[in-house]
Amino acid sequence: MADQSVYSLWIRPHGDLAHKLQDHINRLSENHNTPKFEPHLTLLGGLTTNESELVSFTDVLAHTLSPFSIYLTEIGRGSDYYHCVFVKAKKTKPLMHAHETAAKVFEVDPERTYKPHVSLLYGDFDLHDKERIINKLGRSYDTEFKARNLLLVNTTGTPEQWEKIHLVDFTSG
Repeated sequence: MADQSVYSLWIRPHGDLAHKLQDHINRLSENHNTPKFEPHLTLLGGLTTNESELVSFTDVLAHTLSPFSIYLTEIGRGSDYYHCVFVKAKKTKPLMHAHETAAKVFEVDPERTYKPHVSLLYGDFDLHDKERIINKLGRSYDTEFKARNLLLVNTTGTPEQWEKIHLVDFTSG
């Protein structure tokens, strides 16, 4: 049923950085037998409103945002499947404003523990394995990209089943 689908709002890197991140994701996925996915920073996740409303909300949000820079800082690790190994994104005012504005537009509580990042590997690995992976990659990831648009994705099921629903450019400013 469509009303049980779960959606996420992504900001995607582009150009050389997107290719570099995709190469990391593909290599790690192949080495560790985990799913491949497109590099992205989730601005808002866990959205369950019906799809047509989410498309409308995505348009409204994109028309209130101007392009802004996202700064990737270092590689880190998390404790759950979708936060296994990732590149941290700096919590800048424009990024946090975009997250908070998205929460208002989509009528959800902003995630108080919002930890912006771009995942490199999904999976259930122990701490030792995650540290070994990070040491091979190197911890520093000092780069940036311009957030220019939003992509609404149906993230129901496994990463192979995810479906891009709606892409819209920022138009404010």
